[in-house]
Amino acid sequence: MQHNIDPIAFHLFGQAISWYWLFYPLAYIAIFYASIFYIQQKKYAIARSDLIDFFTMLWISLIVGGRLGYFLIYQSNLLIEQPSILLSLHLGGMSFHGAMLGVIVFLFIYQKVKKASAFTILDIAILFSPIALFFGRLGNFINGELWGRPSDLPWAMVFPAADLITRHPSQLYQAITEGPILLAILFVFKKDKVSMHNSLLFVATYSILRIITEYFREPDTHLGFVFQYLTYGQILSLITLLLSLYFLWRLPSAKYK
Repeated sequence: MQHNIDPIAFHLFGQAISWYWLFYPLAYIAIFYASIFYIQQKKYAIARSDLIDFFTMLWISLIVGGRLGYFLIYQSNLLIEQPSILLSLHLGGMSFHGAMLGVIVFLFIYQKVKKASAFTILDIAILFSPIALFFGRLGNFINGELWGRPSDLPWAMVFPAADLITRHPSQLYQAITEGPILLAILFVFKKDKVSMHNSLLFVATYSILRIITEYFREPDTHLGFVFQYLTYGQILSLITLLLSLYFLWRLPSAKYK
């Protein structure tokens, strides 16, 4: 099989809109309404206006943090030479670890501005975040980027942007693990009455799955293997795994308000 999918969904006012970026508002809508339904089922006293404010600020922090993180971590030279590439959304380019830092900054600002705890809403929204990760990886596949390592398996594919070697469709591996598998794990082990448990569980589980699937993904050519056979993504995921496990271990039994 050869990858030959057009990454552009349509053009709007002369701007190419890719499937990759079209998936983000779809994921936002899905997570927002899924969170509302969950809140209603659990009878949490959270106003819809607070949810709208939270999700709007959260989504901005995710996009800004993920976009900046991608270029600062993986393409710093390109960002210095061509800063306008940040606005070239049709080219894709998001970093999970950058987005996570963006969320941390957002939580700090939200606490200061709103004078209210953001952790309750975050712990609910995080349960449905695999929806966004699934769409994001599906976007990677459609873009024909972040291809896998060479493989002769029956479902291996040729990605012309890389070469003519058959490779793992690692984007689909990550879509499955970071999507439905991560979603199932979160709902099996979630705790609705322990603040930050679900968020830390998400980070720990994602990190483990990312470390595993990175073995099927070709390292970025300009980075290669950072240490022995470990990629940059695996090292960052190992750090987030250890930090999340530590905080889970130290997590007090703080109850939701």
